Amino acid sequence: MKKGILFLILFFLVVCKGTGQILQGYVKTLEEKPVSQAHVILLNSDLKVVAHAVSGDDGFFLITSVKKGVYKLNISCVGFEVLQQNILIEENQGDLGVFRMQEGITLDEVTVIKHKKSLTTKVDRIIYDVERDSMAKNSVAMQILEKLPFVDIDLKTKQLQVMGGTNFVITINGKKNLFLSEANQYVARLLQGDKMKQVELITSPQGQYSDKTAVINIVTKGSLPDGIVGNIMIDFGKDFIKPNLGVTSKIGKLVYNVNYQPGYTYYSELTDKTKVINYRDDTIHRTESELITWSKDDSHELQLNASYDFSDNDLLTFTGQYTYYREREFQEGKTTIWNKKDNKVQIYSFENRNINREERWNGKINYQKSFRNKEGRLFTATYGVENNQGKKQYGQELTGMLGIEDSRGIFKNSLRLTEHTTGVDFTNPINEKHSYFLTAKLVARQYRSDEELNYDQYVPAFRASYSFSTVKMSLRAEVSFEKTINDMQFSKKSKKVRKNFFNVTPSASAIFLLSRKSTFSILYSVPSFRPDIYYLNPFVDRSDPSHWKVGNPDLEPEISQLLSMSYRFYTEKTSLAFSAKYKHSGNAIYPYDYTNETGALVTTYRNMNRSEMLSFNMNFEYKVPDKLQIWCTGEAKYTYYSITRSNFPLWNFKAAAGVYVTLFKKATLGIIGNIRPMSTSVQHTKFEYLTTATLRGEYTFTSRLSFLVDMDKFLWKHINVEHVKETDSFYYHKDEQWRGRWVSFTLVYNFGRLCDRVKKSGRGVKNEDRVKEI
Repeated sequence: MKKGILFLILFFLVVCKGTGQILQGYVKTLEEKPVSQAHVILLNSDLKVVAHAVSGDDGFFLITSVKKGVYKLNISCVGFEVLQQNILIEENQGDLGVFRMQEGITLDEVTVIKHKKSLTTKVDRIIYDVERDSMAKNSVAMQILEKLPFVDIDLKTKQLQVMGGTNFVITINGKKNLFLSEANQYVARLLQGDKMKQVELITSPQGQYSDKTAVINIVTKGSLPDGIVGNIMIDFGKDFIKPNLGVTSKIGKLVYNVNYQPGYTYYSELTDKTKVINYRDDTIHRTESELITWSKDDSHELQLNASYDFSDNDLLTFTGQYTYYREREFQEGKTTIWNKKDNKVQIYSFENRNINREERWNGKINYQKSFRNKEGRLFTATYGVENNQGKKQYGQELTGMLGIEDSRGIFKNSLRLTEHTTGVDFTNPINEKHSYFLTAKLVARQYRSDEELNYDQYVPAFRASYSFSTVKMSLRAEVSFEKTINDMQFSKKSKKVRKNFFNVTPSASAIFLLSRKSTFSILYSVPSFRPDIYYLNPFVDRSDPSHWKVGNPDLEPEISQLLSMSYRFYTEKTSLAFSAKYKHSGNAIYPYDYTNETGALVTTYRNMNRSEMLSFNMNFEYKVPDKLQIWCTGEAKYTYYSITRSNFPLWNFKAAAGVYVTLFKKATLGIIGNIRPMSTSVQHTKFEYLTTATLRGEYTFTSRLSFLVDMDKFLWKHINVEHVKETDSFYYHKDEQWRGRWVSFTLVYNFGRLCDRVKKSGRGVKNEDRVKEI
């Protein structure tokens, strides 16, 4: 009786046939069975019925005379839970797709209609159910990913960011794939949401991605479509032009990406003034220098990435890169030296012309084999070989007056690196609550150069991790054993140096699900930093006559204690993240400065007695897609260094805030402010900063073509710090000029097309094309 009355009321409420379009769709169960006699009702914004249909035996229904717009859809049937969602109907849409209903609830039992949420929070991840989003079918993957909290698209680079950074990886069905990786995100502008089932934002990655901030895992309904897509971006301004061309294609199991980026930059004159007072030296007591620099750079970069899936358990990847860089730098300088009695000891002026050329080749092949004998248990063996070659040519013409001799020289060097990596991983979920992860790896590196450098490094490592998880909590304990063997000889005249480091690195973490939209996590670890060739090499870089750089082969590894805590909270439109970190090290590696006998400033590295770091970070965002985005980030950081008998405490801050407003459908205006520290040496005792303000505007001509303008305002940077070290105590003052304004333009064009290769070829549907439940 109730059903009859309900149907009679609906009959009189349905709007009679008028102008509009005809729509069709299907109603099915979660098991893909058709649902017959399901009542499909469309309501407008005033909740008035504008259309009604009943599904047939095959689940098919037809709705006539519907105009474009946003509607509320209600589907009800005896024995099923009521389905209610918002849908967008566009012109000439025709097909509404498939709607799936859940069995178990009858109409007579329904008293409250519950709106299903698209976002679900678990202990270590946030899950976005794409199938529950009525708008997702006609959205591209990039638009869907942006609906995740803590995930944004940078308006300038058009790349995804997670919590304001790019330290994340994108996987498809748990496997990394070039076709939708962080390096080829523009492909996501063409991939439609109807190929996606759900998206997982893993906020506490483990295993091979434990060093990442997050992992975005996309679960698809079937195999990804074939096709070829590309991206052209031209970034240019008054003093530079940097085009970028990228092409990505998928042909069956083969995926490849080619990217080429040339560039030219001209830097106008900058003037740096430096004053150094050395209290421990009576002869070189005070030094004042003025340096004027201008330069021209040009570069070329070519990248090739490819992967081939032999099967679900076999993956072969290749990465190749070629880089050419040339810098032509011109300097005019003047230096005056006084003794303690304020008498001029020496005055000299110079003109310096430097030409730096650098070429690098990099190639890496990696093969991965996986074995599975039960659901969730995975054993993976990998082998990779990498070859890097780099050539550097540094030419200098130095013309001096009053104390400096003219000199001319060309220095050439090539560095070759061959690296072999072998590893095995084993993941075993014992049951729903317990799991463990084991990994063993051996890395062998060989460095060779024209400067008679012989450097061999071997790194065997083993790591074991255990996890315990419930609905509200996740606990993890891990320990790593790593040994580093360094055999170094920097020239035939020098002795062979062997430095061996062995470290045991334990860590433990806990994650708590506080509510449906908030989590709290705490981590303790003992990280270690082992210096490599770039820190140990005693070669002196004299490309800047007034500022030399040199390594230190006597460095020891840095062992630290780290404690961090984080809190994350989100709603439909806002996301908020807090974190606090404390780090202590008894022998931290940091750069420090001193003046040598010629009066030049030298930067090198050493192990400090003690260092401490305390930082607080905040990330907030409010966004309404395609309308408004407000965000701000900030960090307050306290550092404390102890060098023998001297201490250096320092507070510094960095912050950024911005707002993007979509003025109308195709235009966006943004304002961004930024302040960041500029300290380069451990001995700095005052906060150095650089402040910028950016006005940004973008106009989107079509879904493929957009144009962006950036206007950056730089403020002057002033440095006034005191330097103290064991055998030297001196005052260092520097005025450094920055360009006042920088205007740049960016033109972006996306091209290409994805296609369903099943329909394209006309062949039958294979098992690999079918929807796979994950």
